[in-house]
Amino acid sequence: MFGKKRLTMIENSDRVDLIIPKAPETYEGYLYKITVVDTGRMYIGYKSKPYDGTYFYSSECPIFAADLAKAKKIVYKILDYGSNIDMATKEHEMLVEVNAKDNPDYYNKSNGGGIHAIASFSKVNNLYNSILNGDMNDYIQLVLITDLMNYERIQVRFEDDSKHIKYITDKVNDNWGDSNYIKENYICYALKDYDGVGKHRLIGGNHTRKGISKSKVGKTAEVPTMIIPKSIWKKLDETDIVGLGLSLNPRDKNFRKPTGDDDLIKYILRRYFEKGIPVDSESNKKWLKDFFHMTSNQIAGLIKKTKKEMYKKTNTLMGKVWIDWNSDDYAVRRKSILEEHIDENTFTMAMSSGKFDWNKIIASVLQNYPNKKNFILYIYHPARDSVDYKANWFKKKYPEHEPEFTLIFDKLGIKWHVEYFPTMASDGTKNKTQ
Repeated sequence: MFGKKRLTMIENSDRVDLIIPKAPETYEGYLYKITVVDTGRMYIGYKSKPYDGTYFYSSECPIFAADLAKAKKIVYKILDYGSNIDMATKEHEMLVEVNAKDNPDYYNKSNGGGIHAIASFSKVNNLYNSILNGDMNDYIQLVLITDLMNYERIQVRFEDDSKHIKYITDKVNDNWGDSNYIKENYICYALKDYDGVGKHRLIGGNHTRKGISKSKVGKTAEVPTMIIPKSIWKKLDETDIVGLGLSLNPRDKNFRKPTGDDDLIKYILRRYFEKGIPVDSESNKKWLKDFFHMTSNQIAGLIKKTKKEMYKKTNTLMGKVWIDWNSDDYAVRRKSILEEHIDENTFTMAMSSGKFDWNKIIASVLQNYPNKKNFILYIYHPARDSVDYKANWFKKKYPEHEPEFTLIFDKLGIKWHVEYFPTMASDGTKNKTQ
């Protein structure tokens, strides 16, 4: 009944309580918890396939198996549904939070972290929280500004902000270069021995060092700098290091340039292209909310922008660019195509599949009927953002509107058909459009 592989369904019984929330229409896997009520101990896991009632658990723990076999009451509960990456990440974060592998209340022999658990910010969060809580203060030392300016840096921002640098310069000058003012209000962060022994790499505070270096004490100031030991930062991969650098500039901190949307988009794209973490993963959304205090609407907007950039970059990697038929580059060509097919009995018009408007079609018909009884509707598709407009047109919109076309135009005796403008063009490395 409780083996890892099952041929029969798991069902509610006097012994087993199943708590199975309604699943979304599409998902990859699910997160679950098994509680042996007799012992009060739990097991948390995830399954990388949709729930079908034939899978129970994957633990190799013999104690867990023995307790299940003799238990009088077991509760099996699905905690969440979603992508495999999100489910594995949530499993890992839940287990790490309670240190399940060493916790007598859990049967888990590890804290997760399987092949799909790559989206977690737990390593970044743990280090960031240690910094925030003062646990890393022993690694802060005063570094002469001229030495600090020689550190190479990991650029986590999309671009530097000259106005913010000048702001720091002015603040330091307004305080007459007071060393206590600098010590109390500024800090930089560096990774110790990143480029070799004694060659530290700056990860946070580039605006700070530049601003102070341009002040009247630009050669003598000493700047508090946290030199993070290699034994600590080497646990992070390069993507996590960039994430840490962004996190060190949260939006509610004073005297630091807050991380901007362009930087966040760039980093989320990096997680997607380097790690395969979906742009709209729950881990990304939680990070944006927890670290950058973004509202749900702000997160949705940023995710939409990021997806648009993702599709652009994907197309670029294929040697193609999406055609914007409303742009100056293509508006003339669009007009030329429409005019080329106009004759004494034919009228044409173009419309975006993302903004289909029956009123405009009827207006065009009224302008040309009954003198012209052939109609060609040209459809072009906007670039994908959170919506795949091309797929949505063929799967949903056109099937919905085709009966209306047929009914109205057949009644008027108008012959009609739909043509499609190309969606993509070569970026100069390929010549085909599609």
